Amino acid sequence: MKQAWIVSPALDLFFVCGGGVFALAFLSHIAAHCGALHQTVFYNNLAVALALLLGETHTTATIVGLAHDGKWSAKHGGRSKTVAWLCLILAFAILLIPALVPLAVRMYLLSVSWHFTRQVYGIVLIYCRKSGYEPDSIDRGLWQAVLQLTMLVWICVQLSNYLAVKEEVFLLQRLPPLAILPPGIVDIMLGAILTCTLLIAARLIFQIFSASACNRIGQSVPPPQALLLLFAVVFMFLPLGPALLFQGPIWLYAPALFHGSQYLCVMWARFSGESDQPERATALTGLYAKCLTLALLFFVCLPFCLSQVFAARGLHYDAAVVAVFVAVQIYHMAMDAVIWRGGKLPQSRSGYCGLKLRVGHRGSTVVHGATAVTVCLNRR
Repeated sequence: MKQAWIVSPALDLFFVCGGGVFALAFLSHIAAHCGALHQTVFYNNLAVALALLLGETHTTATIVGLAHDGKWSAKHGGRSKTVAWLCLILAFAILLIPALVPLAVRMYLLSVSWHFTRQVYGIVLIYCRKSGYEPDSIDRGLWQAVLQLTMLVWICVQLSNYLAVKEEVFLLQRLPPLAILPPGIVDIMLGAILTCTLLIAARLIFQIFSASACNRIGQSVPPPQALLLLFAVVFMFLPLGPALLFQGPIWLYAPALFHGSQYLCVMWARFSGESDQPERATALTGLYAKCLTLALLFFVCLPFCLSQVFAARGLHYDAAVVAVFVAVQIYHMAMDAVIWRGGKLPQSRSGYCGLKLRVGHRGSTVVHGATAVTVCLNRR
């Protein structure tokens, strides 16, 4: 099997496949249950730092990527401005209408599972193409089924108050539980996820035995990174058993060390071929510095400034945080669905082709003899 890595084996396992999340979540869980207060404080502070360094920088990476890539800017500049204006209007609406604050937070929480699972599906296909494995309709169907069911479980858990929580706290907002759906619907979906998981495992065993007979393991079996990603994201969202036990500490780190770091790794691969080897590290460091600067501006400085400027009108800091956060996140999600599409990339000066994702199409192609991959993010 070819080495199907986006960055490198160690970095992929830690930042893309969920290794960092599970390692830190386990350590955080142990510290909390052993009563190690100083260690617990350390892990909580680490989660906040990672959220800024990786989680929020991946959000602003969309803005930086559009500004950095001339073809993206020329092709999607008009849409970018339209989406930006709509998000700005939304931000002002949240600032001016206090009743929209908890509603905006709830809508964001409901959309998180879709955003996570769609990105995971795209990266699963990247690993398949880079390893030389071509998933057939059965693979795609099972993978999409387990991811879509995972997405729906997360939504139904919140809409049914399946976990019997008294309230949720996110973005400094206390959200009352919702009981719109019957809890039984979550149990049905969990059964469907278990069924899909068993089918994936059974198919994998069949593929391994078939490939062993033909001595073609590399091209007849999905790469381990793809399977790790699939089961990692299901475990993160699953509301039962060991997954539920570790869900608190997992979600301290998942936005940064799973979702955000995945996106940054793909962006690294996308832009690393645009500079010669001696200049590559400097160029990528400069791009990351821009992402971090924008993250500090949007998620730290701007909410504080808004709360101070409009304090006389009764605007609180927590409302400013929600307005800015939700608006920037919606821009990020909307533009991601636009920019990660199109044909294969031309080679750069170094002869390297970066990664390119295509959204909304079933087809996919492989650029043979290069490290580039064109992948479909099928949003059926």
